[in-house]
Amino acid sequence: MYVAVIDKDEGSAYGIRFLDVPGCFSAADTFDEIVPNAVEALSLFFEDGGIVPARGIKAVREEVAEYLAAGSVLMMIPYLNFVQL
Repeated sequence: MYVAVIDKDEGSAYGIRFLDVPGCFSAADTFDEIVPNAVEALSLFFEDGGIVPARGIKAVREEVAEYLAAGSVLMMIPYLNFVQL
């Protein structure tokens, strides 16, 4: 599970970013699209391997405390690594 930081400015889509996976991000027009879009972003980012370890929510929360105070939220996003047989 990876911790996503979700940001939303008025009149914009939800922004989804992963501090543990620099360069991996997504967006969603509705709250219901956040999880599937975030899972897809992780899957595409890790498609060629190079999976990075995920930190716990506590470590990420401390790092983004100022964003959380401004209205961002954290969400746990699963990374499903399907191996084709």
